[in-house]
Amino acid sequence: MFDDPDVIHVDGKVDPRSDMETINTELILADLQTIEKAIPRIEKEVKIKKREAAELAAIKAAQAVLERGDTIFSSVKSDKLEMEHLKELSLLTAKPFIYVFNSDEGILGSSEKQAELRASWPLRTPSSSMRSSNRTSLSWTRRKPAKCWR
Repeated sequence: MFDDPDVIHVDGKVDPRSDMETINTELILADLQTIEKAIPRIEKEVKIKKREAAELAAIKAAQAVLERGDTIFSSVKSDKLEMEHLKELSLLTAKPFIYVFNSDEGILGSSEKQAELRASWPLRTPSSSMRSSNRTSLSWTRRKPAKCWR
């Protein structure tokens, strides 16, 4: 969220919401591919009683969540997904996400720009900063005290 003519965005405009939706879609598609590849193998293992049917049901429930465009992490409680049965697949959307925005200092002082960011996605810590110079020092806003190494 900064204006610099030397930095070119792939879509030609800066749109955090669109960027995050693209990332989520790519992760969801990767997880769907993982599940679609695993289901035939797991179905065979259920038939020979090497695995429980509950495991296959949990994987198919996760597949349904992904097919409607939701992440596993955001749907665990509402869909009562059995995460224990999904662990071995190492699904990308089962993990929490952290989105980092590269911005200039003007955004931190502009309530209008902060409102734009908040409208883009539900942000937990919308105001943070990082500064760098020849000797690289970092600073950021945190809820708990934290050390900053140089």
